[in-house]
Amino acid sequence: MEFTDHLISLFYRHDCIIIPGLGGFKAKYLPAGVDKKQGIVKPPVKSFYFDDRMVKDNGLMAGFIASSWNIPKDEAHSMLIKFSEETRKIVLGGNRAEVPGLGYFYLTVDERIDFHFTIENNFNPETAGQEVAGLPKVQMKETDKNEMMKEEPYPVSGKKSSARFLVPLFALLALIVVIVVYVPSVSDQPLVGNILKKLGLSSGSVPADIHPPVVIGSGEKAEAGKPDTVSPVKELPGSGSSLSESSKESSVIKYYLIAGSFKDMKNAEQLSSKLTLEGYRTEILSTPDGWHRVSVMLFTSRDQALKALNELKSSGKLPSVWLLSI
Repeated sequence: MEFTDHLISLFYRHDCIIIPGLGGFKAKYLPAGVDKKQGIVKPPVKSFYFDDRMVKDNGLMAGFIASSWNIPKDEAHSMLIKFSEETRKIVLGGNRAEVPGLGYFYLTVDERIDFHFTIENNFNPETAGQEVAGLPKVQMKETDKNEMMKEEPYPVSGKKSSARFLVPLFALLALIVVIVVYVPSVSDQPLVGNILKKLGLSSGSVPADIHPPVVIGSGEKAEAGKPDTVSPVKELPGSGSSLSESSKESSVIKYYLIAGSFKDMKNAEQLSSKLTLEGYRTEILSTPDGWHRVSVMLFTSRDQALKALNELKSSGKLPSVWLLSI
């Protein structure tokens, strides 16, 4: 158990721990997020994955053991080499090498040495052991559920168009101008008359520059038979300060890191279960055209999403991961 205690202590303090001759543990950080499918709020997580290609010793493990046991660093290094040799012998023989109170080393299908945690894989000092928070349940009428299930026939992009909020406003302004200009009882009032003069309008004249607003949709649809692809995010022309705060919040783009996309839901569930065992917080995103995408991370910042994408690809754990923006 002392070896386990040393590893756990290093997990909380560092991001990379090398076991000479065996491999290394590398930290990955996941931000807090909302799992809509399970109805929970997840805290920030610092988890670790094992990579048997990280063989260059940084001396961190040996130095920590030497300091804790009050022994020379060379002796601590020799102990780690012996541990690595015994572990590799057990794993390459087709058995699990147990690390009591932490997990076990095992051989993957592609004959790589990996590690499975049997305890909670979260070593963030601020959130370790913290329980997830449940979202409040909202009772909905059947008619509301049906409305939410409806899809817009021609979505412009992941953002909601601000033009639909401006159409009623333009219509109201046009109606006011028509009433003021064409109804003498209104336009003859002194106050209204002064306003019309300042605007350059008079009774019986209609402004020539008033045109109805135009709402443009992309009309784009996915073509049948083509593989599942991701189109770049399209930006709509901004409407300046006329947008309300609630409209701005609803237009936040979400960035998902997708590990795989399948037509068969069973394949998506199998990959999701496998990645969950490896410490990822997965979510299956189904599309109207029948694709089931397995997400391993969710961000609201494009920069953070791209950084995590590059880290996953460079680590070799998920080389085919790609970015989906909604």
